[in-house]
Amino acid sequence: MEQFEKSLKSDDIDIQSDAYYNMGNALYRMQKLPESIMAYKKALELDPEDQDAKYNLEYVRKKLKDQPKDQQQQNQQQQQNQQQNQQQQKNKQQQDQQNQQQNQEQQQAEEQTQKQQGEEQQEQQKQQEQQSEQRQAQPAGEEEKLSKKDAERILQALQEDKEKMQDARRRQVPGNARVLKDW
Repeated sequence: MEQFEKSLKSDDIDIQSDAYYNMGNALYRMQKLPESIMAYKKALELDPEDQDAKYNLEYVRKKLKDQPKDQQQQNQQQQQNQQQNQQQQKNKQQQDQQNQQQNQEQQQAEEQTQKQQGEEQQEQQKQQEQQSEQRQAQPAGEEEKLSKKDAERILQALQEDKEKMQDARRRQVPGNARVLKDW
């Protein structure tokens, strides 16, 4: 801009006109549209036949008129973006709240399960203590009566032992085993 202003001091009208024209271009690039229009007008005062200056003047005038419309569109776009961002944040907060609630419910369920398991273990311990106390309290020589659960546990343990022994026999390598006669 300083160089163009120095060129305005010249006595040559063509140089001054070109300087105003170039100043208008520079001001347009700096988004100074009203100043750009003034520079193009001065260029046309000095050279009314300059087609480039006429075209640029009309172009910048049109751009200046359209600028409020562009700003409105930009403002609308910004508002839409803000609304979308707010909606996304709201959705995220709701999702976070749901996740937090699910975590709390899951923790409560786990705590309740642990509590129930602890109570069951305590109950089993009490039953075992009562059974051992009953055994100790029985006088020697009396037959001990088994509960149905105890009898089932003993039978199940015997069945498991039997299955383990059968598996062990099957695993033995045939042919290498020596058969001992037991008669």
